[in-house]
Amino acid sequence: MNDIKLSPEEIKARLDQNIGTSQWYRHTSTILYTDGVQEMAELCEAYWLIDAICFNIIGKRRLRSESFINCVLTVTENEESRSAELKFDDGNDYFLYKQDIPATDFPLKEIQFFFINNVLLLPSEY
Repeated sequence: MNDIKLSPEEIKARLDQNIGTSQWYRHTSTILYTDGVQEMAELCEAYWLIDAICFNIIGKRRLRSESFINCVLTVTENEESRSAELKFDDGNDYFLYKQDIPATDFPLKEIQFFFINNVLLLPSEY
């Protein structure tokens, strides 16, 4: 876990510095993810987000058959709660799937990932 809490702006700046990866992390037997995704999980305390993306891709035939998937988590905040929507599209705005997340403490308003050839990565690592 992360002892020092960074602001959303500081988190975003750190994640944007990821270009390429020096180490691969295995999520399942078929899915890998990069240093940038690992850093996101640590900084945002959001390993659950990696799980949500990967398990949706594995579990949904419509997603499993795509060679490129754009994944975007958007957080909505009101007076009573914070919720999120995890959307998957083909990179050309063709909708594939959406998961509603009724409650979250994810620190960023939005984050984007690419899933290419069984690897989950940040756009800056593409």
